[in-house]
Amino acid sequence: MQLSSWLEETRKSLESISHGPGLDGQILLMHELGKTKSWILAHPEYELESNNIASLHSKVNRARQGEPIPYIIGHWEFYALDFLITPDVLIPRPETEMIVDMAVDWIKKQEGSKRVLDMGTGSGCIAVAIALHAPKLLIVGVDSSEKALGVAQKNAEKFHVENQIRFLQSNLFSNINDRFDVICANLPYIPNFELSALPVSKYEPNAALDGGEDGLAVISLFLGDAGLFISHPGLILCEHGIGQEDKVRKMAAIHFPYSKCETHKDLHGISRTISIQV
Repeated sequence: MQLSSWLEETRKSLESISHGPGLDGQILLMHELGKTKSWILAHPEYELESNNIASLHSKVNRARQGEPIPYIIGHWEFYALDFLITPDVLIPRPETEMIVDMAVDWIKKQEGSKRVLDMGTGSGCIAVAIALHAPKLLIVGVDSSEKALGVAQKNAEKFHVENQIRFLQSNLFSNINDRFDVICANLPYIPNFELSALPVSKYEPNAALDGGEDGLAVISLFLGDAGLFISHPGLILCEHGIGQEDKVRKMAAIHFPYSKCETHKDLHGISRTISIQV
């Protein structure tokens, strides 16, 4: 079967369950053949071998059952970096890249070496991306999941920043004893009554998604304790869900009454992250 024929067949097969069936097919081919997207597009006449077709057929079937493409191929892009991904960690999303942008921008404006805490590190994507773009750092990546920390460690080693990042198992700040110049947080914020109805709940780790009754239980605990662990001057960055900005700002105002609190919109114009400059 020619590559172009397989792509068209796969697009039709996935169009009822995917927002981008054509792109999904290209990603599966790139992974299967070890080729770039430009190579895939430039070689429509390429004849797929039978073993490739069988392997791709299995992957398409998994996608049709709802399994996310990143878990099928075992890696995903974040901040133009290709991270290892397993079902033990959340799939990195483009809106979270804003945290890296703001952290790196703030760090570069400061003098001297800095310490960064990445709370809820998951795959380690935030910690690794910051380390690569601001090398004079010591970063501590924290997660409650031992399995997630294993994935994060592999990503740090993949990008050769393992000497900059120390990973630590902790339930929020329970095992933290230091102060940091920047604290980044990508914590659970989906209300639990909504979670079961969402496709992500079937495959992604629920502990990284479930934000309690109103979605803000974990963020509330985080903001309540963060002041004990942030240096002055310092920056706290916390991602939140759609429609939660007002409640999160009120929490921040209570715990950081003399600090500059701002809400930042993602590329879709949705309020997504709060910054607190102390």
